[in-house]
Amino acid sequence: MKYIFIPVLFFFVAFSSNAQLSAESYYLSDETPSFVSYDYSTDHISIDGFEGNDINKKRRRKKKKGKGGSNLGYGLIAGATMFSVGGEDVKTIEDLMGEKFKSVIGIQAGVVGIYKLTDLFGVKTGLILTQKGSQFKSSTSNDDGGFLVETSMESKDVYNYLVIPLLGYAQFGDDIKIFGNAGPAIGLFTSGKTKSESVTKITGFEDQVESADGKITEGFESIEVALYVGGGVIMPIIERRRKPTISLIVDIGYSMGLTSIATDGEITNSGISFGVGALMGL
Repeated sequence: MKYIFIPVLFFFVAFSSNAQLSAESYYLSDETPSFVSYDYSTDHISIDGFEGNDINKKRRRKKKKGKGGSNLGYGLIAGATMFSVGGEDVKTIEDLMGEKFKSVIGIQAGVVGIYKLTDLFGVKTGLILTQKGSQFKSSTSNDDGGFLVETSMESKDVYNYLVIPLLGYAQFGDDIKIFGNAGPAIGLFTSGKTKSESVTKITGFEDQVESADGKITEGFESIEVALYVGGGVIMPIIERRRKPTISLIVDIGYSMGLTSIATDGEITNSGISFGVGALMGL
């Protein structure tokens, strides 16, 4: 029996060795593409030098980038403004009356758009209805023939402009973006209104009150040019796959008038604006 078992065992060992060599020859044959490598000990495959983990990371990064990301952002913004007037004519009145022109609080609302030319830089524009203006208060007192005469005057002007900013834009950050912007802003005068009241008090007599309230239709240039400098923050609030991200935008800036708003004389608008809105994209 042992003379039969030894040849069978020898045949089995020889067959197993030949099968293993055939398998290794198959994996290392010319039929296997040169750009594919396989590690038998870890069952790990790499293609063109990219490990399987690298491929998965690239896929995840691609999905993350495509999740609501874009170079264009657009949306609505609204907020408050605080403007006053300046210029040579205004300074002359202030010196004469001994009082300063004060700021007027108004509102702003409109649409805004941002387009990124690179990861950091882009342009920003919009169409924003902005209220500007000023108010002035003064009082005088004098003795007129034994009678004390006191006069107080108060006026308030509000100007409505359609502002088109043409700004350079810089952005920093990934999820929460900090931005700055600066450039010219074109203002189109649409309407205005004025309100004034004058009170004269004379000892022993009834107070004399004069008031006026009306629209401003004349005396203003149709176009105003200003320099705008500001910045803010953009914070994502809703992220949707394959749809634009919805973000909260907070914007604050200072506008300095470069041209006179009056047809006769030199009067300029200057002030700050604050806005909050919703932005799609970016």
